[in-house]
Amino acid sequence: MLNIELSGQTVLVTGSSRGIGKAIVEALLEAGAWVIAHRNRTPLTIKHPRLQSIAFDLNRPEAIPAFWQDCLHLLRQQTMPPLKGVVLNAAVALRAPLDMPFEDWFNAWEQSMRVNVGAAAALAKEVLPYFRAQQEGRFVWIASRAAFRGDTPEYWAYAASKSAMLGVSRSIARFHGKEGIRSFALAPGFTMTDMAKDFIDAYGEDYVKNDIALERITQPRDVALWVPWLLSGYADHATGATFDVNAGSYVR
Repeated sequence: MLNIELSGQTVLVTGSSRGIGKAIVEALLEAGAWVIAHRNRTPLTIKHPRLQSIAFDLNRPEAIPAFWQDCLHLLRQQTMPPLKGVVLNAAVALRAPLDMPFEDWFNAWEQSMRVNVGAAAALAKEVLPYFRAQQEGRFVWIASRAAFRGDTPEYWAYAASKSAMLGVSRSIARFHGKEGIRSFALAPGFTMTDMAKDFIDAYGEDYVKNDIALERITQPRDVALWVPWLLSGYADHATGATFDVNAGSYVR
């Protein structure tokens, strides 16, 4: 029987205040990991002796090096185990109908790319030397089924940003594997989070239910439970892979 035990490692999770990110933090703590939880302005509602949080605006990817230094300082200050995993979960899903004014539409596009791809890739770039030095490290990228099947016209930018994220994950897996570094991605389908509220408001919950093959809509924990397994080492020979967690709404 597999025993997932992460007590000897610290994991950095971005976008951890709510939804899938919050569920990932909870799953990692259950597995014994120490967690550095990135958040924006929203305070964390989880309290745990192995949990520390850092506030940072990922809409400013140029400040990622300073954010990474803050993470390193926290690791040393709190005498935490070495950082062995980074979960790149933070994202925005900005609704941008094709008939909105061009400047507003393009601003939504740029912000989606800046947060969902730019900030995530910049953080991975900063973390890589740390992982290379210890000859071990794992990235988990929270992508989306939209990277494969596309999305509605209002969410072109979201789909495009998640596709780009997968390109970074695969590049890391292909070219840093012999340095002990692994990279995986999860591609959730529709998941019941606050971020999904705009879509439900626009299309209705029945639209979502009719799109899936299972009896209920995916919950954040359904996605989160994959993360401890991917960080455990059991999945290392699947590095570069993307795992679909979409209730059968898109089957490749």
